Amino acid sequence: MTPSWRRSVFLLAGVAILCLAFWIRITNLYSIPIFADEGTHIEFAQAYLRGQNFPFLFDGKYLLIRIALLLPLLGPSPLWLARAIVAIFSLLSCSACIAIGYHGFSKRVGLLAGLIYAITPYAVFFERQFLADTLMAGFGSLAIFFALVLAKRRGFKAIVPLALALAAAFFAKLFGLVYLLVLFPALILASSRERFWDLVRRYALACSLAFLGGALFVALMYPYLGDTVSTLVNQKVGFIQCPDLICQKSLSGQIRQIKIFSDLLLDFIPPYLGWPLVALSVLALPLSAPTHRRQAAYLFLSALGMMGAMALTVKLGMPPRYIVYITTPVVTLAALGVFSVLELISRWLAGSSFSRGVRFAAGGLLLMFVSAMPVSNTIAIITETSKATLSQIDLFNYYQDQPGPGATKAALAVLKRESQSAVPPVIILDRAHYPSVMPYFDLTTVDFREPHKEYSQVHSGDIYNWLSSGQSVYIFADANPDGSLYLPPNEFLTQLLTEDIGLFPQVREHGESILLVRRVVGAKPELSQKIFADKFLSPRVLAENYRALVDRFRQDEEVPLIIYPPHQTEVIAQAIGNRAGIKLQPIGETWPLNPVAADKSLLMATDNRSKVAVVFLDEARGDPTHSIETWLNTNLFRAEEEWLGPVRLIWYAGRTNTSHKVDVNARFGDAIVLDSLEVLDTNVNAGELVRIRLTWRATALIARQMKVFVHLFADEEIVAQHDGQPVGELRPTTTWQKDEKIVDQFALRVPEQTRGGRYKLRIGVYDMITQSRLLVVAAEGQKSDLLILGDVITIQPR
Repeated sequence: MTPSWRRSVFLLAGVAILCLAFWIRITNLYSIPIFADEGTHIEFAQAYLRGQNFPFLFDGKYLLIRIALLLPLLGPSPLWLARAIVAIFSLLSCSACIAIGYHGFSKRVGLLAGLIYAITPYAVFFERQFLADTLMAGFGSLAIFFALVLAKRRGFKAIVPLALALAAAFFAKLFGLVYLLVLFPALILASSRERFWDLVRRYALACSLAFLGGALFVALMYPYLGDTVSTLVNQKVGFIQCPDLICQKSLSGQIRQIKIFSDLLLDFIPPYLGWPLVALSVLALPLSAPTHRRQAAYLFLSALGMMGAMALTVKLGMPPRYIVYITTPVVTLAALGVFSVLELISRWLAGSSFSRGVRFAAGGLLLMFVSAMPVSNTIAIITETSKATLSQIDLFNYYQDQPGPGATKAALAVLKRESQSAVPPVIILDRAHYPSVMPYFDLTTVDFREPHKEYSQVHSGDIYNWLSSGQSVYIFADANPDGSLYLPPNEFLTQLLTEDIGLFPQVREHGESILLVRRVVGAKPELSQKIFADKFLSPRVLAENYRALVDRFRQDEEVPLIIYPPHQTEVIAQAIGNRAGIKLQPIGETWPLNPVAADKSLLMATDNRSKVAVVFLDEARGDPTHSIETWLNTNLFRAEEEWLGPVRLIWYAGRTNTSHKVDVNARFGDAIVLDSLEVLDTNVNAGELVRIRLTWRATALIARQMKVFVHLFADEEIVAQHDGQPVGELRPTTTWQKDEKIVDQFALRVPEQTRGGRYKLRIGVYDMITQSRLLVVAAEGQKSDLLILGDVITIQPR
């Protein structure tokens, strides 16, 4: 194989490893609950994108936030985008492993180092999160590589990239300064004596360029220093307290602190790296070939020095993410350790006929030994992190401290419910939940409101506007395990009608609790009255109209008066005075209208009633689908309608189980069939109502709106008539579906002066635009422009 071909194979293998690493880190990004720092970082970036200034270093994590500002974090899926950008930058560390292994040892070591890094749980877990530590580790890994190149080759080519990598690591997180302080001693200790001063000069030059570049960067960015908002950003960056290990005043205290640090290391090595990998990285130095020992020593001292720096500066607990930067040197040493062990086996079996097979088998066993545990835990991390093995600190931070997985599951549940919705939701939640819930949502559409008791951002007008426009409104609230709210609820929220969406357990600082997610379905009567008063026409300015309405009732008349919306009730009661026969029946006292509850109320109000009166005012605001009027038109028999200014009064005749039914089967035009006619009052007195039910059927879709007219007549005298679109104008013919049956029922009032005798009905259909009647073909075949039915009604004179 030619050198160019080998180089091509190496490059292709390296690209494949990087693709694998990226796929592992980008897959199922919501499997890990949002960490508190992630939510805070995203909140910083989103606030900055809205125009709010923040301190220059963003709490010491400037580069992370500045990169985030390149993303549309105010749009859909901000958390996913933020984690994805970190996954992309994590490829710097994987690439550094390949490059360090290749330039320091061999192509095989580089490829194996990259592969191990791609699947190591330590890297996978933290590089799937929007954290500054992994960004710092990526640039720091490049610094480790360029420092190695600086030590191996004379000249100045590696100086500028080393300076840039050191500066970038510092601006990613201020603790990145550790690379500048640790890499130099590691290089010096691992270098030869004859190259000592040359290496000192070139490394000093790289550090000087890093300082100058950083200072120039700060000078250029000075106009963007922003405000000092201590409530949102920690202004005290750097060493804000004396570390325990340095400042203990007794040897026993320092030993105890060292034990705490070592216990933390022992806690996270098994789940994140595995003892086999750590053992091979430690054995790599003594087992490696002499030509590789200086490079191995450099990596070993780099990892050791960085851990030492953390041990000297950390106070009390040390989250594993704080030393994620050791992954690159440890993994590269482990890859070197694999090949060093294989080389040792080859030397032992030198000259044996089966040495190649044994070496191959030993290599396979070593890879299984190093990767079996990490691979299984990595799979758990990217599929269902709650079942993965984590360190005790991370188990606490992600699953036993605020907010835990509860907020993540709650946010994803709402996202799933709203995935097909054409209008964005509104989310009401306490500010304490902002960092753990907001990063899942599109802030350009989703409206977040805080229900604080003193300065609530939720008002009755908001509820009306949201629900009227079809927006779903969700409330996130903490509750105790028994279901009671942990925090006293805002008084306004207690006036809302809600349905439970889910209960999401979480463990917070105050103990075990549940995150309740509720969807607002309406307002209770007290709040509804405020909505009616604020958003509907005011009945108080219509007193004259209501007095005219009452005049339409006889003094001795007993009739239920159905009222919608119900805020008219008080004014109507004043207009009625002492007329006890008119029974007021307000409908829909909660807002928005609950059609099921309204139907029940209507059934009770109209049961066994021969006639019913209904008063509407601005009803479409609360009943845009006209469900009340539809129920009345389909269950009762609509008679007269009268407008008194904006007040509408409609009379209905009640129900009955007896009727005279005639099978008609007449065709009107090309697509309308009148199947049957029912007359519920075949023998009436003059002045009373005749109830009629027409059953229509569409044989095809109808493109034009038609009206139906019905005449009650004798000879050529029309004594009563009905003219309108079916079902009280609520079912225009353009809404009819093929083979759908439309029941249109109404009542004709017979005038009191009507003479007695037998009366006929005639029915016709005409085009609303042209006024032309449709041709009628009767069942017997006769054709006309109207249908006449025989003497079906007898009227008795008064």
